[in-house]
Amino acid sequence: MKKFIRYFFHIDHVIITLFAFVLLALFNFMVINIDFLNPISRALDNFSITDMFFEAEHSDKPEECDLITIVDMTDLYERGDIAELIREVDACEPLCIGVDLIFEGVRDDNVGNEMLEHTISDLKSPAVFANKLTEYNSTNNSFQGIVRTYCADNCKITDAYTNVTNDMMGSCIREFSLARLYKDDTVASFPAMIAGIIDNNSINYGEEDQLINYGNVDFRVIPYDSIFDNRNLIEGSVVIIGTLNEERDMHNTPLGKMSGAKIQAYSLLTLLEHRQVHQIPDIICWIIAFLLCYLLEISIDIFYQISKAHPNSVFQTFVREANIVSIVFLFVFEVLACWVFYILFVKENVLMSGGVILATFVLTCEARDIYMAIIKGFYSKYDNKSFFSKSLMIENNL
Repeated sequence: MKKFIRYFFHIDHVIITLFAFVLLALFNFMVINIDFLNPISRALDNFSITDMFFEAEHSDKPEECDLITIVDMTDLYERGDIAELIREVDACEPLCIGVDLIFEGVRDDNVGNEMLEHTISDLKSPAVFANKLTEYNSTNNSFQGIVRTYCADNCKITDAYTNVTNDMMGSCIREFSLARLYKDDTVASFPAMIAGIIDNNSINYGEEDQLINYGNVDFRVIPYDSIFDNRNLIEGSVVIIGTLNEERDMHNTPLGKMSGAKIQAYSLLTLLEHRQVHQIPDIICWIIAFLLCYLLEISIDIFYQISKAHPNSVFQTFVREANIVSIVFLFVFEVLACWVFYILFVKENVLMSGGVILATFVLTCEARDIYMAIIKGFYSKYDNKSFFSKSLMIENNL
């Protein structure tokens, strides 16, 4: 038992594992501080392991969401026609209407303007209209401007911002916010406002940004010209009116190009069905990464210990000279880790920062090779071999 404990906590294992984290820190420092490595830094920033998980989920036929219905109004341009569409949706008694469209300024179409204002004023169902926050100030993380529907004040519109990125500079939409600062006030996002209307206790506007759960779900879509034919899909549901095929409103997501209205629907569903993804704190991920890398290092070394049972054999020579042992163990650990991460994510909505763990696996194998070369170099150079002879690298004749 003592021999096992002495081996398990051998200084070589500790040094190699720590060295892997030193290499990771050095790599991060180089990527962040060396200019010509900026493209690598941007590529890493735009990668998330959740992208692979969501894509894997959607490889199966998605379930149909019966809580949210999207009305596609891509081909509607006149305000009078849009007003009629909103009136028809309201007549079907939805749970709430979300209009993902901003009616900017008064147009020359007086009839259309009047129809729109009357429709908004006469709505029987709760409704949330879109606005857009502008003039982002990175210093205090707030917006200084806002674009609203022209009659928002006169018609007492309930509106909320539909910005799908924190500062309108993101390239892939993975998160949504519950609230943002507009000047000195906290204002709610479009999905948070709708969720708050449906369930006042479901939203804590002090929470941080949340990951959009693009799980294996898709939404019912109704064309703008067949509202009453699909009354059963609207009654008692949340209806989001927006464009699904307008290029100006398309955004990159883990599932590919997606309309803003559909992103809002996924964000809203995340709140309504409490599908929020719970991310494991970074410090716990680092601890897990260290323990797993330590286990990887010991596993590789145990294999080398077993190979000693066949001294001077072809197998021993192959193990000693080839690097395939580390590669095989690295592959097995990477596959098992990804499988565990995926199960936690899909079944429990728990996200672990897998990138750190997977990267340190690779660097553990590299750290072992570097440490082996250093030990062998010192052992051959210095006459006093008492310290180095205790190393597993020398002991295994590697």
